[in-house]
This record gives sequence, C-alpha cells and structure tokens, in this order.
Amino acid sequence: MFPRARPVKGASSTLHFPIWPPLLHLDFNSREENATLWNECYESAVSLLIELKTRTGTNLAFLGEGVGSPGPGWDRRAGLCHNETSLPVPGRGGIKRAGPMRFLLYANLIAIMLLAGSLARLYEGERLPWLEHRQENAVAELPAPETGDEGSVPAPAAHEPSSPLTLEQIMALQLPLPNPERAPAEAEAVAKFVPEPEPRREIVILTEGAYPPFNYRDGSDALAGFDVELSRALCERMKVRCRFVDVPWDRLVPALRQGDGDAIAASMLIPSPGRETPASGDGLILTDRYYSTPGRFAARRNAVPPAATPSGLAGRSIAVQTGSIHQAYAATRFPNAKLETFPSLEEAKTALAAGEADLLFADRNALLRWTSSGAGVCCRLVGPDYGDVAYFGKGAAIVLREEDAALRDAFDAALDAAIADGTYARISAKYFSGSIY
Repeated sequence: MFPRARPVKGASSTLHFPIWPPLLHLDFNSREENATLWNECYESAVSLLIELKTRTGTNLAFLGEGVGSPGPGWDRRAGLCHNETSLPVPGRGGIKRAGPMRFLLYANLIAIMLLAGSLARLYEGERLPWLEHRQENAVAELPAPETGDEGSVPAPAAHEPSSPLTLEQIMALQLPLPNPERAPAEAEAVAKFVPEPEPRREIVILTEGAYPPFNYRDGSDALAGFDVELSRALCERMKVRCRFVDVPWDRLVPALRQGDGDAIAASMLIPSPGRETPASGDGLILTDRYYSTPGRFAARRNAVPPAATPSGLAGRSIAVQTGSIHQAYAATRFPNAKLETFPSLEEAKTALAAGEADLLFADRNALLRWTSSGAGVCCRLVGPDYGDVAYFGKGAAIVLREEDAALRDAFDAALDAAIADGTYARISAKYFSGSIY
C-alpha cells in the first residue's frame, strides 16, 4: 500500500490521493454556482478518477467526513468543481477570480497522477532512478568517515532488487519501458519467445545408382540398395523427407559443391593417409563410417583352412585380384605364401571353387555377398577381418558440404540409434549374409 496524504490545515475540504511520490493535497473551496456546470464538471472528474483507479489499481477516495472535511453536509460536486478561486496575481497587488481554468488545472493534475501511479506500480519496491542518482551524488560529496582504533566503519548492505515484473504485467500496464536494472532479466524472458529456425523438411541425397548391391536401380527403375535403404531409415529418424537423385560417379562431388544435393550416399570411402578418395577435397565433411571395408579370407566349405598366420600360410596358394590392395597386403603380411593372381575377382572366385587355390583373399563385403548367393555356395568366410587403415581405409561415409555440420551431426545421431535398436543389422542382412559395420 502507498502512504496516505495528511489533510491541509485550514482547507475547506481535502481530496486524498494515495499516490507515491509525492503525496498530493488538493484544496477545494466550495461556492454556490450554476448547478448544471457543477454536475458536468463532477461527472468528468469522476470519469478521470475511475480511469486512474482502473489503470493503476490504487484506492482513490473523497473524504466526505473525517479530518479536514467540512462535515456531513458538504457538497462533493461543489468542492470538486467550483469555478472561482481567489488566486494572487503577481505584479498587480490584487486578487483575480479564476474561473474554469481551475478545473483544467485539476484535470492536468489528475493526468499527472495517472502517470505517477503507473510508474509507482512499475517501480514498486525499487528506488526511483533519478532519486538514486541524486543520492549517489550526495554520498559522493560527504567526507570520508573517520575510523577509530577499534576498526573501520562497516559498509552499508548492498541493495537487493525485488523480483522483476513479468512481461505480461508490463504489457498489461501498457508501459513497455522496463526498469533499467532489470533489463538483463527482461531480455532473458523475451529470448524465450524467439522462435527457433525452421528445421529442414526435405534433403536431396545424391547417389551413383550403378554399384550393386549398395546403390542401383531395381526392376521398377527406382533407386535401391544398401546405401539408399539405410539413408532412408536415417531420414525417418531425423523426421525429414529424403529425395534421391542419381549422378555419375565422377560428377557426384561437383554436384554437391554447386548445391544440386545436400549429401552423397554412394559408398564413398573416407580418406586416410596415403589413400586419396573423391571426398578428399577442401570444403567437405563426412559422417562417421556407416560400413567398413576390411579384407577377409574365403575357403571351400569341405576344406580345413590353415591358420591365418605367416607360418601357417607358408607354401599355401592364395588367389588374389591382380593389382588390388588385397594382393599388396597379402604379399606384405604373408611373404612365404604362394599368391595366384587373376585379372578379376570373378576369376579368382572361380579358381577357389574349382580347388585351384587353397584360399581367396578379397574384400569382406564382396565375399559376404558371394557366399550368400547360389554361385558361392561352395565356399565360406574364414579367419578374422583385416582392417589395416593404410590398406583398407576407414570405411564408407556420407559426404556433405562444410557448412552443413548440423546435418552431419544429425546423420551421426540417427546412425547410432539405428545400430543400437537393430535397424542397421536388419537392413544389412537383406543384402549380405552378415553385418558389414
């Protein structure tokens, strides 16, 4: 509550306005005048006071009886709307009768009190900025306090501001001007209403469409394969729509750079030291690998494979593709083995099936695909995966532009979730006889 004003001594009537600051005392000297003018004036003033109460919530009251009032018979309209008052006029030494101008003065005072009441509500519990500035100047002018032998004078406790008005309260008062001391809090509240950027609704994924079983066109001429199906599953987890576009292998990266697509999912290998790939250029980023590409041995199902060690494979024949990384790795890792080279992987597979070689060393994913088909029913995979990065790389990843780091992170999170809940294994089993992760 605001403090109430004291009545002015000698006044015929006093109107109390509980406004802070300052406390206002308005004196009205009643006089019989035109009744019609009083009624109109009184109704106008009451309308202003009701508006003041509505906007500020303060309790305005005419004191019909009480301290400073003329008694029960006092006419409130006469007290509020008298149209003549004795006012001294400087320079004339006389008295001038002021008519309706007195009421205009009161109307202006009421308007000032309306603003003062609104500011009082806004700064309730806070020191007014101009008063606090004046107090700081006064404190600065005071001499420094003297200290005795017992110790120094303790510093006054810091002023703790009250809780800030909410944004809704400030708007209800129709006063958007905040207390300067509360500006950070209001800015923080307003920031909560700032809408987040609209998420992507569709992303375009580029793929080759000519590298089965990873990406190809099926019987209905639709893009299919492991790359396509896994990418579609990731998009579903990201709650975005993916559209696939096939582009020739040598045009994939240029198309991505010029904005024809948002990502490449085409079994593009991750660059590694000494192993350049199309994704090695500047301005490109990659997701985590979504499948690996290690080497692996295959043997005939009815044969007992030798131990996959340098000594165990000494003198054994190993079929490899001529000029492949698998030939280079086998020659380095198993120097005492007898390497049988063939122009293509298909011919190396045929040699193993016919018993012309003890083992076949090739890409694990290709061997998984072969041994799960009718042509490779003769053979099975044996031994561990060989994943030396210098030879076999880090695997395949989705390629994006450097500025799309947020999309890259979304792909990575979706991939982790797909691996954890078995979605990845289900898709992998559709194209291979085992997981290729």
